Amino acid sequence: MNPNILIVDDSGMVRRAVARSLAGYECNLYEAENGMIAMKMMDKYNPALVILDYNMPGMNGMDVLQAMKEEGLLKKTKVMMLTANKTAETVVAIARMGVRDYLTKPFEAKQIIERVNKLVPLQLSPTVAMGADGPVDMGAAVLPTGRIDDATPPADDGPAGEAPEA
Repeated sequence: MNPNILIVDDSGMVRRAVARSLAGYECNLYEAENGMIAMKMMDKYNPALVILDYNMPGMNGMDVLQAMKEEGLLKKTKVMMLTANKTAETVVAIARMGVRDYLTKPFEAKQIIERVNKLVPLQLSPTVAMGADGPVDMGAAVLPTGRIDDATPPADDGPAGEAPEA
């Protein structure tokens, strides 16, 4: 059975970058643009791993971790934190809350794959081979790789499920 992975970030660009990084693997990817949606999706999809942004408006990553702890979700769900904050205080705080790993922004696709694979073993899709820069779909073009930095979101970075305005 393929693991469920929930990607939680207020930046659509970051969510898409993480999803593209994992697209060549047999896993079910779900996205949430904020902590409130993430909590509802955790109840519905029971993810094996949550990739969680630290700094989000409203319910931030620490708030989500606290809610997960209160609901007993941290006992069965692994969490990897994404953060632009590299201070020792942040690292200690998220570790105390039960975060299994963290990755600082900007990040590279290969880093996501390596870190996720340590937490939730991944299997390549049958049509995908591993190239020097990451997964290569043998029936299509190379999956995007490279540095990801959410400092400049694309113009269509609207809420999930809504089409950009024309």
